[in-house]
Amino acid sequence: MNRLLTLAAVAGALLAASAQAADGYLYGEHAGRHTTLVGVAWEYALPTWDLRSKLVEENSPQGAALTFRRGVLPRVSAGVDIGWNRFRHAFPNGGAAEFQDYAARLTGHLYLSTSRLQPYLGLGVGGVWREVAVVSARTSGGLGFTVDPQLGLLYTVRPGVALHLAARYAFTTASLDVVGDKRWRVENPQWVGLQAGLAFY
Repeated sequence: MNRLLTLAAVAGALLAASAQAADGYLYGEHAGRHTTLVGVAWEYALPTWDLRSKLVEENSPQGAALTFRRGVLPRVSAGVDIGWNRFRHAFPNGGAAEFQDYAARLTGHLYLSTSRLQPYLGLGVGGVWREVAVVSARTSGGLGFTVDPQLGLLYTVRPGVALHLAARYAFTTASLDVVGDKRWRVENPQWVGLQAGLAFY
């Protein structure tokens, strides 16, 4: 137990020391407007509206995101996000409903702080490819449009490395029509995505 406490104290001291010298993204030694940020995150998604009521009732821990950002102004970045989500709902009598999407979005972000603790606002606009299956009936995939307002937080723990937390609301036009059955017709699938990961810049 004492060894664990000692290790925790040493790790905390190292993080505190590095954080004192760390600047936020686009500030301090990273003040150059063309600084690049690359992030990777796990996403937990909560389906809403028709997607939850007609197809998948369960929240999904199966999601991932890659983000690439480039500073264009002192508090503004532009970039690209790539994401994947998989929703699945098992029926009591056997079989399951499954929905997957693959999205690519152009993004813009505004950072609200110059410190190592940086809340930000963002918006993503792009395209989405979706696939859906109910029991053994699978539709062909389809393309749609997606808009994602975002709210996030970067916490720089050492120079060039930050913890990244974010929430986004995904609105898509990739409506679902499973073998023409109105029970599973989903207009404009939507969900809330909660992300946790790391960012490097």
